[in-house]
Amino acid sequence: MSLLKYIFLLPFAAAATAASAQVEVLRTPSPAHWLNVKNDKRYIEDHTKDLTVRLYTNNKFSRYVVGQNGNGERLPYSTNDHLSLGLGFNWRFIGLNVGVKMPFVNGDDRRFGKTKGFDIQSFFYFRKLQIDIYGQAYNGLYVANRTVLNRPRVGDVFPYRPDLKLRNFGINGQYIFNNRRFSYRAAFVQNEYQKKSAGSFIFGGAIYHFRADADSAILPRDLKFPGDFWKSGFNESRITSLSVNAGYAYTLVIRKHFFITGSFAVGPGLNYTSLRDVAADKHSGGLDYHLNGTLRVAAGYNSPGYFAGVQYIRLTNKDGISDPATWQQFETGSFRVTIAKRFKLNKKFEKKVLKTIEDVKDEVEEITR
Repeated sequence: MSLLKYIFLLPFAAAATAASAQVEVLRTPSPAHWLNVKNDKRYIEDHTKDLTVRLYTNNKFSRYVVGQNGNGERLPYSTNDHLSLGLGFNWRFIGLNVGVKMPFVNGDDRRFGKTKGFDIQSFFYFRKLQIDIYGQAYNGLYVANRTVLNRPRVGDVFPYRPDLKLRNFGINGQYIFNNRRFSYRAAFVQNEYQKKSAGSFIFGGAIYHFRADADSAILPRDLKFPGDFWKSGFNESRITSLSVNAGYAYTLVIRKHFFITGSFAVGPGLNYTSLRDVAADKHSGGLDYHLNGTLRVAAGYNSPGYFAGVQYIRLTNKDGISDPATWQQFETGSFRVTIAKRFKLNKKFEKKVLKTIEDVKDEVEEITR
C-alpha cells in the first residue's frame, strides 16, 4: 500500500483509538455540492484547494449542573480536563484533527480525580450551513464548588464521584444568510482568508439526548441546601430536547490580517426529562422548557499563507425539571491555540491524491460489507 493510502486510512485508525485520543472531523463540501456558493472575492479568499496543515493545543471542558432558582442554589460537577497537543489538515472536502494528551502538564488527578471516556466532535463548515455533531462519554467527575457540601476539606482535594457517568449526543446547525461575504472557515478551519469585515444573521435548530447515571444519589446527602428537591434520591437522569435558535456572527478585520470573530446563537425549545431512583423504585418524568446556546469566539492573524490564532467554543443546554424552579444544565466546549500553514499543490499531485481517495473508499467499502 502506498504512503498516500496510509495517510487517508488514518481517520479509521484514529477512531479505533478514540479512548486515548481526541478525534475531530472538520469537513468542507466538494465543489459540486448543492450547499456550495461562490464567495465574494472582495471579502473572502478561497484556499480550500490548498493543503492546510495545522498544529494546535486544545483544552476541552464539560460541566453538569443541577440548580434551583431563588437562592442561587446549584451543584456543579466537572470533568477533569486535560491539555492535548494535536495535528490536523484540510484539503478540499477532507479534514481531520487528531490530538493526544500532553505529557508532564496534566498531573492533577490527585486533586480532581480521573475522568475517563471519549469526546468525539465533528464540525461541518459549509458556506451556507454550519453543523456541529457531538458524541461524548465521561466516567468520573468532581464537585467543582466544595462549599456546597457539609464535609471537611482535605487539603486542596475536591470531592470526587468515580461512579458518576455522563453521556451527551446531539446535532446543532445554523443557516448562514450572508454566506458570500462572511466565513466561519477562515477562523475555525483556516482554509479561507477573510479580507474585509462582514457579518451574518444565523438561524437553525438542535436536538440532543443527555444521560447522567450514578451508583448512588446524584445529589449528595450532605448538601447544604434546604428543600425537598435536594433530598431526592434520583440516580438516573434522561433528557431529550428539541429547540430552534437564532443569532448573529461577525468578523472584524483590522489592518487586513488581524481579525476578531464572534458568534452567538440562542433559542427556546422543549425537553422531556425522566428521573429515576433505582433504590426506592421511584420514577418521575414530564415535559418542560429547554434553552440552547452556542458561543464561538476567535482572534488572531490570517493571510494567504499563514494563520495563527485562538478559538473558543461553548455549548450550553439548560433543561427545566417538573419540580418547581429546578433545572439541569450541561455545558461543553474548548479553548484552542492554532498555528497553520497553507501549501499549494500541483495538478499532477492532486489527481494522484484524488485517485488514492477513490481506492481507499473502495477498500473501506469492501472491509465494511
